[in-house]
Amino acid sequence: MSRKGTLLPLILLAGGALVLAGCDQTGIDTNSSTGPNSSTTSSSKPSVVDPDPSTPWMDEIVSGASYKLGLEQKTLQKWLWLSGEMSGYYLGTTETYNDAVDVVATASGEGYTLQVGSRYVAGVRGLGDDGKVHNNIEYSSNPFVWEWNTEKDYFYATLEYTTADGKEDNTEVFLGNSGSYNTISLADVKYLDSNNIARLFITEPEAIEIVPDPVDEPAATITSGTRYHLGLYNDDTKHQVYFTGEMAGHYGGTSRDIADAASVIVTSSGEGYTFQITGGKNHEKYLGIVPSGEYIDFDIIDNPYVWNYNTEKGYFYGVVSEGTNQVNYYLGSSQSYDTISVSKAENLDKYDNCWLLKLYDAVMDPQPIPEPSEPEPIPTGDANIVLDANSENIDGWGNGYSALHSVSITGCDAAVTDVNITAYGAAKQDGYFRVGGKNLHTELGDDSYGYFQLETPTTAAVKGIVLDLRIDNNDSTKNFAFHKTFASFHAQVDDEAFPTIAEGGTTTLPESPIDSVEIVAADVSTDILQLAITPTEGESWAAGSYFRFWVDKTDNSNNGGIDFVKMSFIEA
Repeated sequence: MSRKGTLLPLILLAGGALVLAGCDQTGIDTNSSTGPNSSTTSSSKPSVVDPDPSTPWMDEIVSGASYKLGLEQKTLQKWLWLSGEMSGYYLGTTETYNDAVDVVATASGEGYTLQVGSRYVAGVRGLGDDGKVHNNIEYSSNPFVWEWNTEKDYFYATLEYTTADGKEDNTEVFLGNSGSYNTISLADVKYLDSNNIARLFITEPEAIEIVPDPVDEPAATITSGTRYHLGLYNDDTKHQVYFTGEMAGHYGGTSRDIADAASVIVTSSGEGYTFQITGGKNHEKYLGIVPSGEYIDFDIIDNPYVWNYNTEKGYFYGVVSEGTNQVNYYLGSSQSYDTISVSKAENLDKYDNCWLLKLYDAVMDPQPIPEPSEPEPIPTGDANIVLDANSENIDGWGNGYSALHSVSITGCDAAVTDVNITAYGAAKQDGYFRVGGKNLHTELGDDSYGYFQLETPTTAAVKGIVLDLRIDNNDSTKNFAFHKTFASFHAQVDDEAFPTIAEGGTTTLPESPIDSVEIVAADVSTDILQLAITPTEGESWAAGSYFRFWVDKTDNSNNGGIDFVKMSFIEA
């Protein structure tokens, strides 16, 4: 499957419920609510004053009053209103305010119940057949209390769940939706700022004005060896977008400004064409399809990839072997996504919101081709080993991931001596030291995983750090292990001791100079990739410096880690 497509896969969960896979708002359906004890509902419906025009939703809720529950769907650029019906395993909506169902909000304890007729909007948390715990939204006959956040104006509740071994696995969710979904569902409150929030209204907000982009006419013919811009028009978002020559996560990045478009040489090859980027950081690389586990991904790759062309419907497609079948994946996008991706070509006959990539005459000068540059020199000198996964001095490390490890390394007689290291999201793994892995979020954000720190200052100035990183031996191209999910490795330097990493691993990282080295794909003959970190300001880090190291990810998955065989400090 592709990571984005018009069709989302379905997972069969406990009780026979079908839910959308790959969404934050997946869950299971139950016949009863897991909400709190019932509360009485006022039989009267007091009048409500008109809301402040600058805040169309009600930030002060009157108990017993009738409202419309709705949200601004920013991706679809429209208002959605609760219809009172279910849509699959989510709450259905209507785009017409007058067709929306009345919702009675009644004070109950620290929050409110949201009543639709004789039913209540409720949340439930439970275990699915996939072995994962999911959150689901439903209409329940039992009252369910939603608390109201007065700072950001959203309804939220804590859904309780107890695992088979008796541990509590509760989560706090809010009412809203995300992406291009047109239902109302639940999402973890940590995703609040990137989602759409459902609120109460008594008057219909002004319609969202959509100003369509002008539609650019694609090139009339395909001429081999010619530069083009690649792009598409999304009729859902009314956006004309162009490929920028870079990735946006697992998809091709785009811009609505043609000035940002990459120049791509389209060359005939057999029955199809190759697309080669010119200029930018991906100069001379190609567009292709790369299977990634259960997904089929669009990607920027080193070697030519041939895209076939369907002359009848005018789309480019790649052919992927799935078992004994050859499956065609069209190049373009779907639904309200403005990025470039691949989806099964059979969807073109099933759905009308599939958008096809087109070629546009290159009206801009090609992006500048970067001058070849010499690689950063690796500092030379006597390397003083600070971290060596093969060292006998490291005790207490087990295979697998643990929240907290504390080790002491001795025997370094120069820049670093008698080093104490505390690590979060790190483990010794059969001869190498891995940082990053499952659910290892820090307060740097959800895309930062795993860190460790030296709790002993350097005894001499340091001019560089040399990293020996493990190459993935299972990859025939010998690419750096997990380079697709981990983007960079950082050194944080301070002249005062860092806070001790708290139990559970999360701690605030103080502001201080930060230096980093980009983790890149490497086609090498050895199993070790050697990279260096040097100060960005000055010629060295001063004696008495403390160091903390962490990794950044390119996505929010829980996959992989960065594997260190050795890390060495070089004295200034």
